[in-house]
Amino acid sequence: MAQIPIIKVCFTGDSQVGKTALIKRFTEGVFYEVLPRTVGYDFKTKPFQIDKTMVRLSIWDFGGGEVWEFLREKFYPRSNVIVIVFDVTNRKTLIYIGMHITKELQEVFKNKTLPPIVLVGNKTDLRQSSNKDHIFTEEGEKFAIELEECLRPLFTPIEKIKKNVIYIETSAKTGSGVGTLFKWIALLGLHHLLSMKQ
Repeated sequence: MAQIPIIKVCFTGDSQVGKTALIKRFTEGVFYEVLPRTVGYDFKTKPFQIDKTMVRLSIWDFGGGEVWEFLREKFYPRSNVIVIVFDVTNRKTLIYIGMHITKELQEVFKNKTLPPIVLVGNKTDLRQSSNKDHIFTEEGEKFAIELEECLRPLFTPIEKIKKNVIYIETSAKTGSGVGTLFKWIALLGLHHLLSMKQ
C-alpha cells in the first residue's frame, strides 16, 4: 500500500488575523466568534485529495508577534508551504508582513530554498467599501507580486504553476474562499514535496 504524502504547512502572520479560525473552519467545519490567542503553536492534521492524489496536511498554527519568532524560524525550513495571513480590515497586519515576516524568511532561507507561499487576506466579511483603510483585492494582489519579487532569489520555480506567491481572500466566518485556500495549499505543497525528491 502506497504511503500517503505528508505536506507540512506553516501558518504565520500577526496576532488576531484569523489563522486559527481558518484552520478550524477547514478541519472542523465550524467558526468560533471568540478564540484564545495561540500560545506558541497548535497542530492539526487532515487528509485531503488533490489531483486524484490523497495527501495528509500537517498544519502548524504559530502564534503571531515577535515573541514567537524563534519557534517559527525553527519550523519554516521544514515546511512545504508557508501561509501568511493578514486581516483585510487592519492595515497594520499587512505592514507587519513587510516589516517582520519577510525579514524572518530572508534570514532563515538565505542558504536554503524557500517553499511556495500563500498570502491570505482574511475577514472579508467585515470589509467595507466605504472604508479607505481596508485592503481590497487589487492591493492584496499587488502586495503578493511585491512579496514574490522581494523573495525571488530564494525560490525554486514551480514549473506547472509559474508563481511562487499565490493570493487568496477568505472569510473564516462565512467559509468563503476557505476551500480554495486549502486546494492551493495542497497543490503547491505536493509540487514542492515532489520537487524535493527529484
